[in-house]
Amino acid sequence: PEDLGGQITWERPSDYTIITHYITYFANDTAGGGRSQLGSYVPFGTNTITVPIDFTLGEFTHIVVYTTSDLVEQTTPQFFLINDTISIVRNITFPDEDLDADELGGTVFWTEPYEWSQ
Repeated sequence: PEDLGGQITWERPSDYTIITHYITYFANDTAGGGRSQLGSYVPFGTNTITVPIDFTLGEFTHIVVYTTSDLVEQTTPQFFLINDTISIVRNITFPDEDLDADELGGTVFWTEPYEWSQ
């Protein structure tokens, strides 16, 4: 993948008593090597950050999220291996069963993509 964009979300850790913020990076490995910060610090309680549309991924392979407290950033992040996959449906049909103008009714049919496990 060369470009991506959209929401990154995560779950709060089970012990969150001293967490004040999260910080998100693109990285080259699970430990945050070669990391580049995405946006700014995200306040605790907000578990999402937006990647700008058409963000150039470059050599990054992972997204890592660290927690921070008033004292320090977590030493070991949670990580996600980036998998930018696309699937295309085919043969889309929609027999409109509503007889009124400017209204739709019926079922949309399509052929599943060859690869749909993602």
